[in-house]
Amino acid sequence: MKRTHTCGTCMHFRPGAASDMTLPAPLDSTELVGVCEAMPPETMPRMGPPALIGLQPAVHASRSCAEYLPNAGHDGDGDGGGDDDGGEPVPAPASVHVLRPRAAASL
Repeated sequence: MKRTHTCGTCMHFRPGAASDMTLPAPLDSTELVGVCEAMPPETMPRMGPPALIGLQPAVHASRSCAEYLPNAGHDGDGDGGGDDDGGEPVPAPASVHVLRPRAAASL
């Protein structure tokens, strides 16, 4: 049985990001470790000058939780499609017929 509802396919997962929110997060990464952005970060005092920093939980892409929301474009099968595409190509849009209003019937 294939597990598809994992952190790696969740929209809350930021791969390659550090737990410390003062560090920049990569826009695109293929790392298996990252952070979960589902909940607000916890604040912790920083060493040195007094300040509070936000910390997000570090997670592995194979983990899962009840806050799962699918990430459009990542469905776990490697084809980059959504959950319902089944790996099939996207059909071309059909022709559109322009509808014109009908004239009111005269009495």
